[in-house]
Amino acid sequence: MINIKKILQIIKLSSKVTFDTDRYLYKITNHKNTDWAFIQPSELGKECEVKFVDSESILFDEMTFDHTSQAFTELERNGFKYKGDNPPVLPSPPYYDKRGESSAYSSGECWTSPTKIRVDSNDYWVKADIFESLDIQTALIEKQKDGVVKVFFIRDDGYIFDIMDFDSIKEVEEGLTRNGFERHDSITKPDNIERHGNNKRLHDIALEFGIRLPEQPFKEDDYFFYGGYSLRGGWK
Repeated sequence: MINIKKILQIIKLSSKVTFDTDRYLYKITNHKNTDWAFIQPSELGKECEVKFVDSESILFDEMTFDHTSQAFTELERNGFKYKGDNPPVLPSPPYYDKRGESSAYSSGECWTSPTKIRVDSNDYWVKADIFESLDIQTALIEKQKDGVVKVFFIRDDGYIFDIMDFDSIKEVEEGLTRNGFERHDSITKPDNIERHGNNKRLHDIALEFGIRLPEQPFKEDDYFFYGGYSLRGGWK
């Protein structure tokens, strides 16, 4: 009697795939095995696919991220390293395609996703962090029911990297201005360009490219909550 299931398993095991990318991270899972995460090329602003291969050259899982920077961020947060000194031997293509049989990462079994948080506010302030690459820091102000004014500091990839509490809106606005932030709605106004000459580059970015605000829900967890302003003396 023909064992159809066995035949399908053999066909699946013999299926091999290749992909061309030099962007990969690795995670040593035990003394015999290393999982490799190959980040597939994607256009700017497009979704990014990551394919997982083990030391036996078996492609066993894949995940999709909003963009390449998120893929790198999430992989590093889950213990993957980007090359570095003396990495393990890279498995050679082609790879045996066994996706769907052991989806350890995409199923969530061996993958920790960041906590997602929504902020009830549209009062965005922005700051040009690294002018050359147009990196923008965002501060979002939310007034709590108990009167406390909470400020969420967010990177352009949507990760909250710090949270600070203040007693009043006035204290927040003075502090944000002192630390190089400007309210998003006002940065393209001509009178502000002249008035805030020390931040002219931010206005140039806004006028030429626009400022893309991070989208909710934002992502927060212990790994990224390093307190860039509150704990490291960055707040003036």
